Amino acid sequence: MVKELTKNYKQWLWLIPFIAFLLDFFCITYRLSTGIDQEVYQFLHTIQNPVLTQIFKMITFLGSSYCLKGLGIVVAIIQYKKGILYGIHLGLVHIINNMIKAFIKRPRPNPIYHLVKETNYSFPSGHAMASTIAYCMLDDYLQQTSLPYKNIIHIVMYSLIFLICLSRVYLGVHYFSDVLGGFLFSLSYYLFIKYHYLLNPKHNA
Repeated sequence: MVKELTKNYKQWLWLIPFIAFLLDFFCITYRLSTGIDQEVYQFLHTIQNPVLTQIFKMITFLGSSYCLKGLGIVVAIIQYKKGILYGIHLGLVHIINNMIKAFIKRPRPNPIYHLVKETNYSFPSGHAMASTIAYCMLDDYLQQTSLPYKNIIHIVMYSLIFLICLSRVYLGVHYFSDVLGGFLFSLSYYLFIKYHYLLNPKHNA
């Protein structure tokens, strides 16, 4: 009975980040996020230096489509079905991101301050969305293996997501609310598929 209640509770966890995503969108729409967006953006602009810039360019690459597709290929080589699922969900998140961007049409920050080239819309951050679903799924897969130090794996995966999100603001191509929205949406998506058994080993064996 307790186990069943716990399972049902977890199936609704996705609503928490999804509602937070809607609140983030509301704040952007009514310019309630402008203050914190400018504060974070300007602070990161003031600490820019050549070394940090190179570091964040390398970090942002870890959230690029090239890198995440490469990870998918590695997963598929090790376990084909999980690699296919990884690719499907990464592709769906990419499509959803493009649809939201086309609907919202939020301009990016001033191109003068861009340290990498970006041409499409700003909200939500594609890197934040893609890296969140990719590294959450990768973490989930690794937790199902016999690898040691699984707590460290958790920390590494979620630190990567945080740093990739941070890199997008540092590099001048997103506001804080863009990466927050991307992270929240993909976290909601991940929790939905995780607790509706799409990532359950019984369904992927």
